[in-house]
Amino acid sequence: MPAGEATGLFGMHFFSDKIGMVVGGNYKQEQQPGPNAAITRDGGQTWQLVAQTNPPGLKEAVALLPGDRLLTVGPSGTSLSADQGQTWQQLDTEGFHSMGCAKGTCYAVGAKGKVAVQQFK
Repeated sequence: MPAGEATGLFGMHFFSDKIGMVVGGNYKQEQQPGPNAAITRDGGQTWQLVAQTNPPGLKEAVALLPGDRLLTVGPSGTSLSADQGQTWQQLDTEGFHSMGCAKGTCYAVGAKGKVAVQQFK
């Protein structure tokens, strides 16, 4: 991810002892496209950027869903990937800052007490 005073990593999740993802972006320009996610398959020894402009905008959390899909949220919206982050489908533009998922049900929280629940099968 490009360096800058407002750019950085904001969320990390390891799906196993080897596979993990970090997400981030520019918190002063939440809609700015650009590299904002990277994946490791060797326990964090090396990282590779995923799709260069997606998921779009600032992302602050990432989770693994059933079927090895990835879900990420941030102020710029929610995105879903079915191919380990190589391509993303933007689900909405609602802003959320954190989420937790268990057994296919995800809970996301955002500013001013916003809460969302979504089930994925």
